[in-house]
Amino acid sequence: MPMPWIRVTNTHGFEVKELAKLATHARQPHTRLTLTSVVMTLQGIPAETIAETLGRSRVSVWRHVHRWN
Repeated sequence: MPMPWIRVTNTHGFEVKELAKLATHARQPHTRLTLTSVVMTLQGIPAETIAETLGRSRVSVWRHVHRWN
C-alpha cells in the first residue's frame, strides 16, 4: 500500500535555513532526524530518498514529519 503524500504544513515560525542550522547542532539523534526530515521535505525531496539518505524507512520519515506538523 503506498504511503500518503508527505508534506510539512507548519514551520512553527522558522525558515528552512534556520531549521537546517538547528538540525546540524541538535544533540539528540531523534531531534536531528526529525529536523533533517522536515528540512528535506520542505526542499521537495521525496520520502524514499530521505529515508535512504538517513538510513531509515519511509514510514519513519513520514512519522517524523507528521509529529512535527
